[in-house]
Amino acid sequence: MFYFVLGDLTPEQKQFLEKLFKRHNVAFYNTAKDLLHTDDDAEEAVARTFLKIIDHIERIFHIPPAKRLRYCVVIVKNESVNLLRERSKAACFSQTFAEDITLSPDPPDRTESLSEQEEAVEYLHAALSRLSEEEWWLVNYRFIQEKSYAEIAQLLNINEAAARQRGRRVLKKLRELYEKEENRNHAEHV
Repeated sequence: MFYFVLGDLTPEQKQFLEKLFKRHNVAFYNTAKDLLHTDDDAEEAVARTFLKIIDHIERIFHIPPAKRLRYCVVIVKNESVNLLRERSKAACFSQTFAEDITLSPDPPDRTESLSEQEEAVEYLHAALSRLSEEEWWLVNYRFIQEKSYAEIAQLLNINEAAARQRGRRVLKKLRELYEKEENRNHAEHV
């Protein structure tokens, strides 16, 4: 399939793509692995990245070299996020995140039925899907990757106080969205 896709490229574009692959494949892989945490997912994200680069080769080929790598890293990150969303990895952190989204001050009831836990995961997944991409990344960094606010601030190029403030706002919004999902579902069943 890769050769079929490459068939439409000019010799210059093929050479450019080969150089890009040889020089940055490992960096792309490491970026994806930092986000996805598994070899298979990182490889999938890198493969999708190169397919996306091929789809937009005309634009990327003409980007100044100083900006080209940053542009491609954004593609890697976007493909990694898409993969996370497709595989619903956000729902996997619900147990870690459960105490933060619990609407009552009491700890969660450990005797909840499996269906109640599945409903909670569905509400959380629905709430997460309503976040903006920036908000989703903040949740990802903080609760999936378990990064400190200092690390998040560095990744987002903001100061630590701003990262904490954004974190509080996103968590509040996520709680509200979760509550709306829960209330909507209860209203449908009444």
